[in-house]
Amino acid sequence: MSITRSEFVKLYCALIEGKEFVECKDYYSRSVGRFWKAFDKIQHLGLSPQSKAIDIGGGIMAVLLSKILGIQASVGDINE
Repeated sequence: MSITRSEFVKLYCALIEGKEFVECKDYYSRSVGRFWKAFDKIQHLGLSPQSKAIDIGGGIMAVLLSKILGIQASVGDINE
């Protein structure tokens, strides 16, 4: 089942916006389009729910993949 952009935006708002990961709060509202493009490409790869992913960065894509697609996702980031 493919997630539409409008469904994604609703889920993104519920899961990401208003939360604090690493960036300032307005970053997340400005970035929904960029995350949609990446998510849409990933959802159309035909990966099984048993797939695993690593998010090198702040963890937003890991949350989205895990909560929406059921993919086991981990986060790797560097902190100074």
